Amino acid sequence: MWLVRGLRSNSICELTAGPWNMMFATLLWLSWKRRNAFVFSGIKEDSSTLLHHSKHWAHLYNDPSSSRPPLSPFFRWEPPPSDWVYLNTDGVVSQVSGRGSIGVFFVIL
Repeated sequence: MWLVRGLRSNSICELTAGPWNMMFATLLWLSWKRRNAFVFSGIKEDSSTLLHHSKHWAHLYNDPSSSRPPLSPFFRWEPPPSDWVYLNTDGVVSQVSGRGSIGVFFVIL
């Protein structure tokens, strides 16, 4: 499956000079965030911004000492309407062992 191959790839990404799987993962993650910003808030972002942010986040993984990218307005959290379920997720991957973990938190308002 293309998704698994992209996430497991050990090849080098020419855009970031880092692992392709990190660029692929950040493209997926930011594409999902971009889609949600459009669907739920009507915010449109051009593809070049998506690519720029993806390259920067992938670079941060490869060089954690570098500076963080500026947050876009659509990254600001606002409470959902009272008839919605709030879902918060987070994840982390060790650069040393390659092991990762995720967390999920639900709140029904």
